[in-house]
Amino acid sequence: MFANDTSGLDEKFGGRPGPAAFYAYYRSLVPTRAAPDSVEAVKTVVCVREAPVVVGIYKAQDSSVTKEIAAVRLDWHVRVLNWPSGETIASTIFQGGEPPSAMSRTTDRMYPTEGGLAPSSEAEQWIDGLIAQ
Repeated sequence: MFANDTSGLDEKFGGRPGPAAFYAYYRSLVPTRAAPDSVEAVKTVVCVREAPVVVGIYKAQDSSVTKEIAAVRLDWHVRVLNWPSGETIASTIFQGGEPPSAMSRTTDRMYPTEGGLAPSSEAEQWIDGLIAQ
């Protein structure tokens, strides 16, 4: 399960008050060798809460208006839970990559943030290490 928690962002940078938006992650962080062969075989669940952290502000010129674009680092709070009890097996926080020093995209887009890379590789390695134990 994956949650994008923008509650820490100012509203002008796309922050939303209230609970995080939860959705199924686009790819598994669990190695293929450990994937269950049926729904009934699921014994653990990996939960990721992605929290953008503002580490700077870009000033972008759009026509005659200067816009502020948040430079964010994407931190992941990862928990591995026993299923169906919900007991936490392990948890940790991974700090994402720093955003670029200058904006790389145009200001004409839906989300007023630009960020560094998410720590997906680090999370995958950590989960793989847990499974190997």
